[in-house]
Amino acid sequence: MKSSVMALWLLTVASGELFVGLVNKWILGAGAAHKISDYQYFTFFTGLMFGAAVVFVIVACFYKGRTYLQTQATHSG
Repeated sequence: MKSSVMALWLLTVASGELFVGLVNKWILGAGAAHKISDYQYFTFFTGLMFGAAVVFVIVACFYKGRTYLQTQATHSG
């Protein structure tokens, strides 16, 4: 189970790095001229983080926690 969780975590990190790399590649384009300013660059990622936070809040509002209890069986000797 721990290996599966770590694999999913590394997959999310890798997909995030790929996304940032593709955004940077689009910004630089074929030449060295930037398509957007530094302010627009950071505002873009700030907007993405804010959007992710909004989605997180919406999902958290509908989350129903579950408790799994196991009863201890008594063994008669």
